[in-house]
Amino acid sequence: MESEPMRLEPFRRDDIRTLAAWLSDPLVLLTTAPDWDYPVIPELIEREYFVNNGSALILRASVGQKMVGHVGLRVLNKSVGHLFHVIVDPPLHGRGYGKAMIDAVIRLGFLECALHRLQLYVFDDNATAIARYLRAGFKIEGRHRDSVRHGDQFLSTYSMALLRRDWGGI
Repeated sequence: MESEPMRLEPFRRDDIRTLAAWLSDPLVLLTTAPDWDYPVIPELIEREYFVNNGSALILRASVGQKMVGHVGLRVLNKSVGHLFHVIVDPPLHGRGYGKAMIDAVIRLGFLECALHRLQLYVFDDNATAIARYLRAGFKIEGRHRDSVRHGDQFLSTYSMALLRRDWGGI
């Protein structure tokens, strides 16, 4: 990572085109936002993030003024949060931004939002993401066979969760 610290801050409307460009790769879209149609158009992101947002915290990961990643945290009720759309700018993969984003959103969920549980879904063949979540303390709670349709095939996911009492960051 660069010498300046990474921080999470609110996603901005002027970030939409950058995020749409990151999601222009069908594989990136499939692994991070499988419920969105390809190709992703900026109007979809605008509608999902600024109109139909609900209780989600839509965040940009920034170093200086540059957006290096994006993450969402939906507060499902007063004690449970669902982590979604963990995306690092594709050319910056392998530089530690994914780990920093996950650590930061865990701190946000447990310390600022006072959540008891964070949960997520990840494709069962995404070994890199699974390893990253396991290192952050998440546990695999179940496998959901053929839970996502992609074209003519079905893909399976794991549900993973981290409880505040099991988190070592306090």
